[in-house]
Amino acid sequence: MSLPQVLLVDDSEAVLAFERAALTGHCELTTATNGREALERMAQLVPDLLLLDLSMPEMDGGEVLARVKADLRLHEVPVVVLSSEGFREAECLKAGAELFLAKPVAAERLVSAVNQVLDEAQRRRRQGSLAALPVGVGPYELCLPLASVRTVLLQPMLTSLPSAPSYLAGYFSLHGQLVGVLDLAKRLGVDYQAPLAERKLVVVEEQGVPLALCLDRVSAPEEFPAEAVVPKEQVGGGDYGVYSRVLRCFVRASGASGDGGTGTGTGGGQSSGAAAGWLPVLEPGSLFSRALLGEVRALLRELPGGEP
Repeated sequence: MSLPQVLLVDDSEAVLAFERAALTGHCELTTATNGREALERMAQLVPDLLLLDLSMPEMDGGEVLARVKADLRLHEVPVVVLSSEGFREAECLKAGAELFLAKPVAAERLVSAVNQVLDEAQRRRRQGSLAALPVGVGPYELCLPLASVRTVLLQPMLTSLPSAPSYLAGYFSLHGQLVGVLDLAKRLGVDYQAPLAERKLVVVEEQGVPLALCLDRVSAPEEFPAEAVVPKEQVGGGDYGVYSRVLRCFVRASGASGDGGTGTGTGGGQSSGAAAGWLPVLEPGSLFSRALLGEVRALLRELPGGEP
């Protein structure tokens, strides 16, 4: 597990040396000797924490704090102010600093304070975060809430379901339980890209009925932080195409830029009304109407080995 990135900002080389000695082994450290240099460093690599002096040449630490908190890319970075100007503590906390430490500070106190602020920032990021399973079908990249997923497996040989709707591909037995398979490509009106032998099944459960979604691709689960999860109303102007009835929210794809630059997008080349770089999160239960669930349950009960 990588260490948190901390940017140390002070115009005193002696103070920077003390901070490096105290925090080495606890954090990955980068330094800057004035406020302007600090902002340049943060533009290159957003740190997990900023340890900031106030009285510095070229740009005062108070101005750095104000600029960080006004920047949408940086405002979530926690700031710990370390300064001999104790009279400015209330000003810094009001401006958004997490903590004010008076100089001089003991090494143990500095390490404890930095770890505490980092832990609190991690807890905040987890609140509102979403664990999701990135998947793909046809040209579309999307996600499923991980809490809805029971298991993922290669598509086995399926047995057809008599009198089933066309988008029910069949069923198979999973640990002695019969599971219906939803043809998600047909449900979304696209064609599969992977050959049958390479397709994946993601098994979910709705109202006690296990159902599997047939997919081309399944990636490793990801936990998207709260700032990367947005309500559907805030992305794409409200026209979501094939996702309109099943969309829960959007998450920002890993590596996507905030201006819609390099992300995976939501349509794989087809317009879904959402900005590039955002992945739609589907609510699996919305794919299954009450009538469909009832029909699947009834069909499976009629089969040998079906539930009583």
